[in-house]
Amino acid sequence: MNWPAAWLAFLLLFTPVSGRADTSVPTAAAASIEGLPVSDVGYQVPDGIARSEVAEITSVRAGDAFSMRQVDLDVRRLYLTLPVRNVEVFADEIDGSVRLRYVLLPRILVRDITFYGVRNLEEQEILGVLEIKEGAEFQPESVPAIEASLQRVYRENGYFQARIEVDVRERGGRQVDLRVNIVEGDRAVVERVRFGGTGGLLPFVQQAFTLQAGDRFSRTAMLGAQENLAAALVARGYLQYRMEEPAVAWNSASNTVTLALVVETGARISVVIQGNRYFSRRDLIDLLNLDRGEPLPPGGAEDIRRRLLGLYQSAGFIDAVVELDIEEQTDGNLRRYVFRITEGRQRYIDVVRFEGAGALSADMLSASQPVRPRRWYSLFFSSADGTFPLTNREQGSESLLDVYRRHGYLGARVESWNLREEDGDLALVYDIDEGVQSRIAAIEIEGNRFFEPDELLEKLGLRPGDPFDPFRFNAGVDRIRSAYRSLGFLDARVDEGSTYADGPESVTLRLQISEGIRYRVGQIFLQGNTRTNDEVLRRHLLMQQGEFVNPELFLDTQRRLYRLGIFGAVGVEVLSTDVRAGVANLLVKVQERRNGSVDLGIGLGTAEGLSLSAEAAHRNLFGTARSIRALGEISWFFTAFDTFETPSEYHIDLGYREPWLFSGDWAGRVNYINELSHRERTYNYTINRIILGGERTLEPHWRFIPQYSWEKDRFFHKTAPVDCDVSLAEAMRCQNVDVPNIDLPSSASERIFYVAGLDSFVIADYRNDQFNPTRGTIGTYRLFYGVPQIGSDFHFVRQDLSVGHYFRLADRWGLNAVVRTGYIALLPPSSYLIKTHKYVLGGVNSVRGYGLDRIYIPVGGARIPSGEDGGLAMLNYQLEFRFPLVWNLGGVLFHDAGRVWSGFQDVELPLLMTAGTGLRYDTPVGPIRLDVGWKLNRDQAADILKVPSVDLLSPYEIHFAIGAPF
Repeated sequence: MNWPAAWLAFLLLFTPVSGRADTSVPTAAAASIEGLPVSDVGYQVPDGIARSEVAEITSVRAGDAFSMRQVDLDVRRLYLTLPVRNVEVFADEIDGSVRLRYVLLPRILVRDITFYGVRNLEEQEILGVLEIKEGAEFQPESVPAIEASLQRVYRENGYFQARIEVDVRERGGRQVDLRVNIVEGDRAVVERVRFGGTGGLLPFVQQAFTLQAGDRFSRTAMLGAQENLAAALVARGYLQYRMEEPAVAWNSASNTVTLALVVETGARISVVIQGNRYFSRRDLIDLLNLDRGEPLPPGGAEDIRRRLLGLYQSAGFIDAVVELDIEEQTDGNLRRYVFRITEGRQRYIDVVRFEGAGALSADMLSASQPVRPRRWYSLFFSSADGTFPLTNREQGSESLLDVYRRHGYLGARVESWNLREEDGDLALVYDIDEGVQSRIAAIEIEGNRFFEPDELLEKLGLRPGDPFDPFRFNAGVDRIRSAYRSLGFLDARVDEGSTYADGPESVTLRLQISEGIRYRVGQIFLQGNTRTNDEVLRRHLLMQQGEFVNPELFLDTQRRLYRLGIFGAVGVEVLSTDVRAGVANLLVKVQERRNGSVDLGIGLGTAEGLSLSAEAAHRNLFGTARSIRALGEISWFFTAFDTFETPSEYHIDLGYREPWLFSGDWAGRVNYINELSHRERTYNYTINRIILGGERTLEPHWRFIPQYSWEKDRFFHKTAPVDCDVSLAEAMRCQNVDVPNIDLPSSASERIFYVAGLDSFVIADYRNDQFNPTRGTIGTYRLFYGVPQIGSDFHFVRQDLSVGHYFRLADRWGLNAVVRTGYIALLPPSSYLIKTHKYVLGGVNSVRGYGLDRIYIPVGGARIPSGEDGGLAMLNYQLEFRFPLVWNLGGVLFHDAGRVWSGFQDVELPLLMTAGTGLRYDTPVGPIRLDVGWKLNRDQAADILKVPSVDLLSPYEIHFAIGAPF
């Protein structure tokens, strides 16, 4: 039978909501040729797809028996793995055989989206709600969705008259342009706000609802008015109100909005607290969040009573009693919640003891308890020690049972707990019935084909003869599930069970495994990157089409995309699966940050003086994740030779960052830096520096930064003030500036030097916060090699090591420590090095009892020092104890020490030591700091620094700065 027009059409249209494809098969035509031999297989493919690639994906070959099921699987594989919009299959019967032809229809992509008529909303806000973006696949049915999304955004902003029309214009066979024409109209005005259920409170509610007649309408303003009304109701005592979502009615003729809002208040509630002495009423209201604006639920009075009791017990009032009386007024419009507090004596638990415990040690049981005995140091490090809040009664018993269960005592019970007086101590005593211990008799595994039984037992973490730990058992089962999922078995099921055939002392564990099929990655869909090119996301993915799906790589992919710095949120998930084709589609969803910024800043510090800064940056140039940055900063020192009109210091930094080098594992950067400083006493200097470098994140906490650095340093002498003399009183201001110091050798015909070399950093950062850490460790190692062959006047090696650790002792209590050391080795033919590359110490971030850079190598021995050089070896440590004061204000006690030496052979003690105290005020960008440091060995310091008189060395220094000291 001849079928010149017989065909099989498989229409696979991807639906973003469900991710499923529909297949339409003319079964009558297909059944008549089922089983006939296939004589020829042909392919019609669009540009960009190779026929060989299509042939590799499909499984039907010439000579095979025609199978509708096999062709259906081929179509699904093609659709899920190739960028095609549709796949059609034509089958012709010729002389008792079938000739197949696969026709792949290309995707139509959106080349450009242009908005016309947008005046009152931001284009980026509009793009953010669209379900399509430039470069995405276009489907005609998406046009109504675009119009509906934009209509919703405009209505929420009050533009009910807005008219949206999407014009689709073809650009070649595979691209379209979308022209979005918007007529916004006028923003609607609130004509009337109607309230229901308010009773006699109508005037009050009308005034508290801040969106009034005559105001411009927007959903944001409406929700804000609801919040204001809720806060006003609570402040007036209506703690049990109910507020419905406002109904919005738009009058198209007048372009006005009428709001209808139902507010039910119930009785007015007055909270009365009696008997409180330790806590003030204001403290209790704040701690209980009674003024947060949310309604009090039914039964809320009893909840308040329990929370009050817990607050007192957590402050050491073990025997506190809180009683609740609810008093109704005669008219029913006022209800009084009277909380009568009997505080009792403030006491703390001194002993926690366990009676009936023999199988497990007391130390093991104590470690599980939320209640810890009070010790003398608890006041400083853990003020909650010895307290026994109400919630800890059940929590403590459950924690004990968890410990017993982990050791196989599944029937253990806490019979009771009591507070007892024992020799003047208050003891918390648990009475425990341990029961019998259950051990594993056997482990039975069924249904596994991919893993061997021994492999699964290793992942389970349990063996016959071990105590039965249900927590370890569940964790082991989760590891087995994860192992299957990481290898592509997304539908794998592991059903666990346990039986006690021989009594409670012997348990048999059973695992029933259903592996399912192993999925490969099909298509990877991108969503949310309205301004970022698709290629930026795809090249940072750790999964490619055709590979086995590994959900463990989803989180690593999210980290790689986060590190670009252009996304505020990133998610990777399985969008859909096709069991017959063995393919899973993935969705990568991002939320873009605002990547362009212009920032102005002002700073104040004892080291920097008054500083002004301006920064312009863009982190996503043309949607490529490349970034540029321009920073300018000028400073005026509080004391300087120059007048205020001339800046004491300026810094310019121009930078470019390339996020994609060497297959995506490296990022690159180029920086040009120009600096001028009047900081030195006898000379000023300028620096022009160029840095070419890379950066690689070795794992989430480790970074490696190699770079090439070239700089030009120019030095020039200061000019002393005209009133300068050489008297001792003027020594610190009027030095002998005509005497050249070691940084400017008199033999040099020019005061210009070049320093070039290979620089590298290894950073390990395990801190919990970059700006204001409270726990964790950070370590930095730097190696710089100055190389004459690449443009350096100096041949040297510099190594720096810094390790800091943050100990969290309690909430806002901490102990922080850092140690820094460094060494510079001069290599032939170099015999000296300019000071800007040597070590100096002193200042708010090193040794706080000294001014900035005031720990140095003195040059010359005259009554007035002729120079201050840097050292070739350095050691510095800082120790800081932090504690809270009030609100966000905290205090510190610190001890710093450090010294620089001319070389390793000159290293000797003592270090220059300081101690002090300070204040910290926490802000989102780090603490504002005020420190006062005193010199501990001032006489020795005067000798080491060769200061003519110890009186010229101030006994203390005051520092003010922003940011953590290390």
